[in-house]
Amino acid sequence: MFEDIHWTLGDAPKEQGVYIIAVETLGMVTTSASYWNPVDGWASISPDDKVKGFIPLEEVTNKLPYFWKSDDEPPLTEEQIKRAKARGIRVD
Repeated sequence: MFEDIHWTLGDAPKEQGVYIIAVETLGMVTTSASYWNPVDGWASISPDDKVKGFIPLEEVTNKLPYFWKSDDEPPLTEEQIKRAKARGIRVD
């Protein structure tokens, strides 16, 4: 499911947005999510932290199954699928 998602090594992406980031703090690397823009940089890290890599959050969430989908619910009708696709909603 996630085999084609890879970390981009570096400290800043080219496009603003929300990213999963690998952050080095005092020699330990942890992961979190943060917003980045070219003017302000990362929103949720301290100046002493070093970003080692990042993945666009949308890239990961698009691979996840929808949380509201359950086996108890009837499948979507063709009309519901058609309307969802027309609105740009991904239907698996």
